Amino acid sequence: PLGRRALACRDVRYEAWYNYANMLFKSGAFGRARRAYRRALALCRDDERVWYNAGCVHSRLGQHKEAVRCYRKAAGLNPGDSAAWYNLGNSLLELRRSRQALRAFHRALEEDERDYEVWNNVGNVYAGVNRFSRAIFCYLRCLKLNPDYSPAWNNLGNAYQELGRSTAALRCYNR
Repeated sequence: PLGRRALACRDVRYEAWYNYANMLFKSGAFGRARRAYRRALALCRDDERVWYNAGCVHSRLGQHKEAVRCYRKAAGLNPGDSAAWYNLGNSLLELRRSRQALRAFHRALEEDERDYEVWNNVGNVYAGVNRFSRAIFCYLRCLKLNPDYSPAWNNLGNAYQELGRSTAALRCYNR
């Protein structure tokens, strides 16, 4: 894959900027990482990894509109990347765009239906619009995939509580 990207870009210097940006990101220097990803993208706009990681850094910096733009580009370049769709959904949620987030999460599930975190977040979207029965279905699906995922137990308890099912909620909270 790297060889194809290098040929498509005709300039492998972007790979050095990409690696440098990744190092900065991992060290917590998000502002500097953002600038390094921009340099990489100036040299090569067709590498979904750079777009995806640029989205991650924008998300970390609270720049969710820019993160959405980057994740959309990454997902467009590699539609099979469930992580790009998942993170797109998360950034859309931060912008209070529930319907668009739900579409992104469903697209992530088309690529990987066993991703329990996506199921949890789909449940969160439904809970956020007071569709608690659907939320419960999603949380239960999440927990079937990962019974130890405590955020889903808490969210499931909250959904049961909203429906007045206190006993079921308590069982969830005690997990």
